[in-house]
Amino acid sequence: MLYFFVEPLKGVFRLNPMRYSKLFKFTFPYKLAIILALISIVFDSSFPRLAQAQGADLSNLETIGQLPLANDREATRTIKVVLTAYSSTPNQTDSTPFITANNKQVYDGLIAANWLKFGTRVKFPELFGDKIFTVNDRMHSRFGRGRVDLWLDLPLDEVKAFGVKRVVMEMY
Repeated sequence: MLYFFVEPLKGVFRLNPMRYSKLFKFTFPYKLAIILALISIVFDSSFPRLAQAQGADLSNLETIGQLPLANDREATRTIKVVLTAYSSTPNQTDSTPFITANNKQVYDGLIAANWLKFGTRVKFPELFGDKIFTVNDRMHSRFGRGRVDLWLDLPLDEVKAFGVKRVVMEMY
């Protein structure tokens, strides 16, 4: 079998392409293909491949305990903030009043803050007890650090009645 690959290659390196141009034109592509095939076989066998893994049977696993709930965690930071409220009306938002800054629908427990990352969970224990709020919206750029806006599904006059409150905020 090896003789089949090696024998046609004997004269490849001894041929002068200018002297044997007709012979070289017809045999060189054939010999080049064989050389490339040998190189690819060597490279293919010298590099490791990914293993084929079989799925594990997870149906009979037992749980050891429960994961901690957010209510059980200690606050990582507690600060005093200015809390205001807003609702989904075009005069308080942009042209899409029910879509947040990170393209989510508004929901109960939504807050807007420019200085916190999206997904940050907070509590306002003085006003709402253990209710968890999540940052998924942004405020106007003129509002910076220490200012939080709470979304309420209420009419505009009730939202305005909420007013401006200085409260303690716990971050998780």
